[in-house]
Amino acid sequence: MYDLPLSFIVPLLLLYGIVAVISFGGNIAVCYTLCNGKVLLTVTNFFLASLSVSDILMTVLCIPTTIVSDIIYKHWVLGSRGICIELWDDQQLQHIYSIILLLLQYFMPLLIMICVYVHIGYIIWIKPTPDENNQANQN
Repeated sequence: MYDLPLSFIVPLLLLYGIVAVISFGGNIAVCYTLCNGKVLLTVTNFFLASLSVSDILMTVLCIPTTIVSDIIYKHWVLGSRGICIELWDDQQLQHIYSIILLLLQYFMPLLIMICVYVHIGYIIWIKPTPDENNQANQN
């Protein structure tokens, strides 16, 4: 078990609350908009609604469980008793390990996403759409 200082718990609860309210409210708004009947029933809208529902479920199920396990019970309440903490003899190795994890788990996916979105942007904005070619040929 571990004790968290109150100066850490209050901002943590505030941030969890903000994330929960924005996530829940925003995804409810998306679902309402997509299910309103004025929007065309398309595959894209179906996938957006599905994503919004899964986000709502994550918000409703994961945030309260995390708050209960981290702040109230101070351990994972669904099985793993205690907490997993890295203990390193060599601080330099821990620093290198942390940097490698940051590179592999954050920056590499970020770089891949940037490349993919730049490619999508290139296809959308640079290349002419098929309709533009047909309209130019008809004039």
